[in-house]
Amino acid sequence: FSTSSSDAKASCTFARVIHSLGPLSTTVLLYLTTVPPSKLIIEVNTEEPWIAGQEYIVTCTAKDAKPAADVTLFKGTCLSHSTAGLTKDPASRFVAQSSDNGRQVVCRVKHPVLSHSLETSIIMNVYFPPQPPVLEGLDTETVPAGTSLKLVCISHGGNPLAMLHWTKNGEVLSTSWEVDTFSRKASSILTLQVKPEDNHAELSCESVNQVSPQPFVLLRRLIVLFEPAEVKVLGSSKAIAGKTVTLSCYTTSSNPAVNIRWWLGFRELNQTVGSNGGMVTMSNLTHTVSQEENGLPLTCEAFNRGTRYSKILSTPLQVFYPPQKVWIEGPPDGVPLHSRTTVRFMCFSTGGNPPGRLTWLKDGKAIRDPEKPVMSEKGVSRELILVLQPSDNMATYRCDATNDATKVLSVETKLHILCKNMMLLELSLSLYPGKDKNHRYHWREGLEIWNVTRKDAGQYNINCNNTEGQSNITLTLDVQYAPSVRIVTDPVYVDLGQTANLVCKADANPLILGMFSWEWLGEEEEELGLQDEDEDTGWLTIAEVTRSHSGRYKCTVDNGIGPSASAEVQLVVRFKPEIQKGVQWSKVASRGDGSSNAEVICQAEGIPKVHLSWAKNNVAMDFADPRYEERTVREGWVYTSTVTIINVSTALDYAVFTCTARNALGEDQLAVQLLSTSHPDPPSELKLVSVTHSTVTLEWNKSFDGGLEQKFRVRYRWPGSVSFLYVDVFPPWATTFTVSGLSPQTAYSFSVNALNAMGESGYADNDAVLTGCLYYVLISSHSSHASQETYQRRKDTADLETQDGAYNSVVEHHLHNYDYELPFELRGELV
Repeated sequence: FSTSSSDAKASCTFARVIHSLGPLSTTVLLYLTTVPPSKLIIEVNTEEPWIAGQEYIVTCTAKDAKPAADVTLFKGTCLSHSTAGLTKDPASRFVAQSSDNGRQVVCRVKHPVLSHSLETSIIMNVYFPPQPPVLEGLDTETVPAGTSLKLVCISHGGNPLAMLHWTKNGEVLSTSWEVDTFSRKASSILTLQVKPEDNHAELSCESVNQVSPQPFVLLRRLIVLFEPAEVKVLGSSKAIAGKTVTLSCYTTSSNPAVNIRWWLGFRELNQTVGSNGGMVTMSNLTHTVSQEENGLPLTCEAFNRGTRYSKILSTPLQVFYPPQKVWIEGPPDGVPLHSRTTVRFMCFSTGGNPPGRLTWLKDGKAIRDPEKPVMSEKGVSRELILVLQPSDNMATYRCDATNDATKVLSVETKLHILCKNMMLLELSLSLYPGKDKNHRYHWREGLEIWNVTRKDAGQYNINCNNTEGQSNITLTLDVQYAPSVRIVTDPVYVDLGQTANLVCKADANPLILGMFSWEWLGEEEEELGLQDEDEDTGWLTIAEVTRSHSGRYKCTVDNGIGPSASAEVQLVVRFKPEIQKGVQWSKVASRGDGSSNAEVICQAEGIPKVHLSWAKNNVAMDFADPRYEERTVREGWVYTSTVTIINVSTALDYAVFTCTARNALGEDQLAVQLLSTSHPDPPSELKLVSVTHSTVTLEWNKSFDGGLEQKFRVRYRWPGSVSFLYVDVFPPWATTFTVSGLSPQTAYSFSVNALNAMGESGYADNDAVLTGCLYYVLISSHSSHASQETYQRRKDTADLETQDGAYNSVVEHHLHNYDYELPFELRGELV
């Protein structure tokens, strides 16, 4: 037989043996009318996978069947009432559903010559979106600062399972997640140390897969409870008795806002005005001080009854009040004293805060060289020793007592001096002010000068005459006036480490002790140094000056007459050049194929003016060469020189460029190597920033980047681990990174390296780091039937380390209590 398709040819041949004339044959064509299918084929008009909600055409073909086979297409495994998609059409349309994932599309064929039906099938792989995520670990959105949150974002379903990532205020926090194919869920754990700046932060977890029309977003807004980081009292707690102090108590941001109250000693002050500007609290106090309140603590108390927060800040109240009494001990008034004799006057002052400053004056003019004041428990005293002269006759000696309360208490005595052959005569008095009459001079019972000015000060001649003759005497008019001040030298230049002398001169009358004061006008606090004065000159002496002493200083003069006067002076500390150094300054990389430029930079500081020069391989550079360009920029005392190498050549330009900075005080040098682009150098100064029970935060410094953009990678391991684990730093250029998901009470070794397009560096290591400790709590699970073996298996798979048998003791205690009937879960909390 020979067959083709369902037809066949049959031939019959016969021959006679005797007298045969050859074989005889005939052919019969057979037509087969009933043929079973040779093959079943299912075809779908798409590549896998299917997408839920879309329509697909499924075709089933029974090849070579005669007559045509009866074809049935359906989803499922049997033709039951619940079978979906039953159709007699060999080409059918199906709309894929998420529930179809993993189900079969079956083609069943029946044919008359077959005793049973034929079947073939395909498995439907249907892609569909995951369910919206749910959050575990955040029972309430109100969280105290310092809380360590372990948040779990879970998204069920979906094919493929969801991809998850966390963001905070739009910034990506985590892009790692785990999938559980058995439970058909994806989960992502975020460990967050809550900080005050997280208040009102928006935490979101997004879930998405390849067929999600848009990500599902789970959003939570945190309300962080935190206390003020700082309480400040602004203003001066010093005042003169009877005057007012005005203070402000200020707290930095807090949630909720705190209340503020003021205390003076143990007495609450009610006259306060408070305001809450959102989360910042300020209270202003205005209080009239009295002498009795001097030294009492003035306290600002910030408190919140709801959170039981309380913090106080105290400062002693300084009340200035004048001396209570001043008197002179010495020869009594009206008693004649003999010329050329030595007399002693002692001025006493009691009371006052601070103790009084005593000044001796003769006829209103300060005496320059009295004895120094003497302090005692009762007060202060100052002695005046005089060798009497005829000119002291009728002179008035006055002692003034004053302090920061500004009120002056005075006591005076008038001297009567007896000279040899002295006799009392009646005199007529004439004063001659000069030829040019001044309308401010008026003659009544004596000379009156109206609107006295400084020009009126000086000597006035008095002519006395009677019948016995005439005599002359000279009187001195002393005019007191408010000070003016000038700086002797501005600016003042001084070398680093030397002594600076700032000098200001005052024009004032009277010249009193303590009228000069100095103030530093910079932002940072600096020790002022030694202050001194002599009559009309005040000094500020600063020994061993540093660069931080540079800046402006103010000299203020106050002699108690009218307003004070001030002048400013600039102190300039000179120092030899100092060049910025480090790996980021000492290497520059560039391709040496003549297609790119390179910049070599040198930055130096110095006073006086710094001159920067360059050498290439120890040969001074010639910037007339058009391949090299140099420019120097000055900002204050910082000088930056940039050398641009045009079309860098390997043969010509890969060299060491030396920058030299010079001024009158010295020089400094920096060698910069220009080389080919390469892999980066290892990071430097890897150090530990912080450790928790499950995280470690590391910090390092960048090194040479090889001339290309670099990123960083952290690796770590623990005792007994088979290999290192690696984590890419995010963002890639960051130099601080937190490794999370660590086991408690475990020693880890960390290292970090740098990578760029050319390769990677070696690793910078640090010492082992021990994470925080856990104590363990056994909590019964929901299951009520389990054996001790089940419990032991859970213990073995917990993968938590303990010390001194702590785990076993807790296990034994609970197993005995529950008679081995309940399984337990092992949980830990930080101690």
